[in-house]
Amino acid sequence: MVVSVGGLYIEKRPLNGNASLSWDIARHLYARQLKGMVIVLADNPAGLLAATRKQWVKLTRWVRRERASTLDATLILELTNKVGRMQNARFVAKPPSEARDAEVYFMSDDQLLAVPFDCLTFYVACKLNNKRLAAIQEAMPYQSLLVIYT
Repeated sequence: MVVSVGGLYIEKRPLNGNASLSWDIARHLYARQLKGMVIVLADNPAGLLAATRKQWVKLTRWVRRERASTLDATLILELTNKVGRMQNARFVAKPPSEARDAEVYFMSDDQLLAVPFDCLTFYVACKLNNKRLAAIQEAMPYQSLLVIYT
């Protein structure tokens, strides 16, 4: 369910028993097509990065198979562009100040000093108190998306 609060979109995503957190994040990132900077807040950023990257590679292979199985030239071009973006996407377990050229940043709450002004998608995959969550919501840019896993 997505709600809009003052120009910020907030989506609460429950995890069902069949899907892992990394799979859900990878699928959600694919659907958003890496629009701007992405931050994933997690208790174990390096572990979640490795698992999500693995799911991302699987998803990239799936898109390549879809591209190979179609005869529609427009769809082939679209999927070729998607595969290119997916293969070049850089995932890091560092804050944006330490790795400026990445697209997806996995961080712990301690590493997040401030939400960057160009962060268009923010995933909360750990427990945060209401005060901290409100501060993140306040710092998010206009028309960005905050995804909270429950």
